[in-house]
Order: sequence, then structure tokens, then C-alpha cells
Amino acid sequence: MQQQVPPPSLAALQATVEEHGAAIRSQLESAWKQAAGTLETSFSKLARAVLERAETLLGQERDAGRWLGRSETLATLLAAVRRMQAAESRREWASALADVAATFAGTVAVLWVRGEQLEVIAARDANTERQQALYGVRVNLTSAPAFRSALQSADPVISQCSARELSAEFARAVGAADDARAWLLPVRAAESTMAVLYASGPQVEEAGLELAATVAGWVTAGRRFPADEVLPTPGPPAPPRELPDWSRLSREDQELHLRAQRFARVQVAEIRLHHDQAVRAGRAQRNLYRALKREIDQAREAFRQQFVEASPTMVDYLHRELVRTLANEDAALLGEDYPGPLV
Repeated sequence: MQQQVPPPSLAALQATVEEHGAAIRSQLESAWKQAAGTLETSFSKLARAVLERAETLLGQERDAGRWLGRSETLATLLAAVRRMQAAESRREWASALADVAATFAGTVAVLWVRGEQLEVIAARDANTERQQALYGVRVNLTSAPAFRSALQSADPVISQCSARELSAEFARAVGAADDARAWLLPVRAAESTMAVLYASGPQVEEAGLELAATVAGWVTAGRRFPADEVLPTPGPPAPPRELPDWSRLSREDQELHLRAQRFARVQVAEIRLHHDQAVRAGRAQRNLYRALKREIDQAREAFRQQFVEASPTMVDYLHRELVRTLANEDAALLGEDYPGPLV
């Protein structure tokens, strides 16, 4: 009887990344003093190392459908690496980190270090009201011993999800319960901690979160975001249709939804990569659709034909990705000309 190959392991992927870590960090440290092109090469080596290991793990699969969810997680991580490399602001960088961290926990937040305070600049939660309540929350380290311990030790910290450990304001925003646990992971670039990744929920994958935080720090080493960057609280994206109950979808629909999500990420990533000037102009004019009408219309039509018409359960993942990645989670930036979600 043929021996069944176990599913790809995030821990195995993390171990491989860590194996390359020392050499890559050394390259990054020397690259800080060199031209931006050399630094970009170091970043690319990190991305390639992750990609090559991911492809090796996925190549071991015997049942592609069975492990499709794991493949999707790895694809999300790789997409996040590229988005963090291309980020023009703290908000864009944090949004990419929050997206990948949300695949490993129900509630996540990225808190930027501002001296003796932390500020939430990105958050993900299935509860839209709670997600919006987290944006802009500031945590004073004197009243948040768990966060302070994570910063001082530079190591992940697991604490009670309580006001006593996380501060009253943060605990109130996140809906903390004293009997729940919280994971706090420092995001370190070079020798300093630039942010803390918070995670909680009934199912938390610690290895995935630590991998996401580690890669985020490496990718960001040497980057300098504008010191005076304004970080407004974004308006809610108001998705047109709630995400489906995954357990109620057929196996075929689950695979179709995963392909639709991947298609949306790839399409928007290509727009972001190949039309950078138009994206910047569209944001500045608060009308991304007008600046990128042809590209967005082509992507919408392809998504409609391949996915919307294929299943009545389909969600407009393309619209969500346009709001998330191009519009920095401010749907108003798409402009009044934008025709709206497909479903």
C-alpha cells in the first residue's frame, strides 16, 4: 500500500526560512550602507528562499485537492512578502502583514511602536465593528505589561487577554475575555522592534504567526517610512456579501472560492506592480477607477465569467482585493465612477 505523504508543515517552512535567516540578515546589514538596488537584491533572495521551499513542500503533495487550503496559505504568505516589499507607507506594510496573519488567527492587529506607546495601524476580524474599533487605538506601555514584556524581551509573549495585561482601552476594543489567551509577536528589523503583531481567537497557529512576523521584519529591514505619515482610521469596506459559511459549501465550491481568492490577489498585484504611477495618481485624486479603468474592467469581466457565473455562492473577492490593496481599505478611493461590486 502506498504510503501517504503528510501535509506540508508550516513549521517545516519556518525552519527552512530560519536556516537561511542568518546569511540573509548578514547580507541585509551590509546592504543598509549600500545602494537601494543591493538592498532589493537581498529582499529578493529572502522571497526566493521562501518560494523555493514552498514549492518543494507543495511538490510533495499526492492529493492536491486535499491540501488546497495549505497551498492557499503559502500563496497568501508569498503575496504578502511582495506587498510588503512594494509598500509605500506603514499602513500598506501593516495591511499586508495583517492579511497573512489573519490566516492563522481569528483576530489580529498590527501595533506600530511610537516611543512609549503602540498604535494600531491595521486589524483583521470577522466582526467588522470590532475591526474598526481597533484602528487608531493607542496603548501606553506603562499600563500594558504584556506588550511591554514583548518589546523588552524581543521574544513572543503569550498572555491573558485581559485589561490588566493589554491595557483597558485595547482590551475594550478587542472584546477581551480574561479566560482567553493573546499572542504578542515582536516584528524586528535589524536590532530594533518596529511593531508588535497581536493575535487571539479560538484557533491560533503559533508557527504561522511567528513566521509571518519574522518575514515581515526581514523584508522591512533598511526601509524608512515617512516620519510624518498620517494614519487616518479607514472607513469600513462594507463588503457587498458576507463571506460564506465554509462548512456549508460543497467541496467543489470550496475549491472554486479558493481559486477566486487567488485570482483576485494575482490580478490586483499585477495592477499594483505594472501601473505604479497610475495607482499613485488615482489615490491622490481619490479616483482609482478612472486612473485604471481599462485594467480594472478587464479584471472584473474575467472574474465575472470565471467565478460569479460559476456559482451562486460566489463573493466578489476582486472587489475586496481592490479595496484592500489598491485603496488601502478606503473604498472611497475607488471613486464615484467605480461601478461597485459584481455581487
